[in-house]
Amino acid sequence: MKATFLIFELILVAFSCIAQFYQPGIIPVEKSWEYIYGDKNNQGVPDGTYFKDVNNFLGKYTGIWQGNAGDKTIKIDGTKIVDHRSREIKEDKLLLRYKITDQNGNEYINTLNLPKDATMTAEGDVLLKAGEPLEQYHFIYFGENSECGQEGHLIIRPTNNANQIELILFPGGDLVDYTDCPNGEAVSQLFPTDDWMTLTKQ
Repeated sequence: MKATFLIFELILVAFSCIAQFYQPGIIPVEKSWEYIYGDKNNQGVPDGTYFKDVNNFLGKYTGIWQGNAGDKTIKIDGTKIVDHRSREIKEDKLLLRYKITDQNGNEYINTLNLPKDATMTAEGDVLLKAGEPLEQYHFIYFGENSECGQEGHLIIRPTNNANQIELILFPGGDLVDYTDCPNGEAVSQLFPTDDWMTLTKQ
């Protein structure tokens, strides 16, 4: 009888631990990468989870920023929103809209007024190394000519100056078929891909 009772108690303890581990609630957004891409990926994310920017890591990237890269002037607008990674899982994330012009002010592209669900509105994906020297925030980027190589990850990071951030594009498109693209090759990128550019808060 004691053995049966002991087994029953162990089962209750086990279920209690599982319930506590999967208890829905707030997880700091800087921990989301662990659940989505990192060590905790195989454990799943419980329904009702909210990846919330409780420590305001995303706040420092919001607003209008502008800088020059080669012969281009790049203006970006970072906006923080609450979105759903799935029907039952919420997260704070950034959206990135942008305007890119040449030295004479002629526009290459302007997405500043696009809605949040537009393809060319870059959508925040993950915050890495929050609060550390290598902190980065990644956006999923599809440009106007994404089918010809204008896509990949836009990445921003803080600097030692609170009024400046840096940006670079890591292009995707490795598996793109460029047969129907101009000259059968990838189009030029509008964002810098070789060096980080500096953007200043406006």
